[in-house]
Amino acid sequence: MAQPFDTGKLEFAGEAVPIADSVGRSANDAIAYFSVSQTGALTYRSGNEAGNQISWLDRDGKPLERVSEIGNYTE
Repeated sequence: MAQPFDTGKLEFAGEAVPIADSVGRSANDAIAYFSVSQTGALTYRSGNEAGNQISWLDRDGKPLERVSEIGNYTE
């Protein structure tokens, strides 16, 4: 949602409108996958997390060994 804001009056100055549909989020809803730049550009990933797996990779990024089951991992 986006809504105009009057910085002089410190209040909203119009109706809220949707700006993105289906913004992705983590399985426990703790993280939404979006970012906004200082210039106001918005980027987001649609869809929800299907699970992650922790793996060792070589220097070229090729998987060497899986070290976890598929799960919902966050930092």
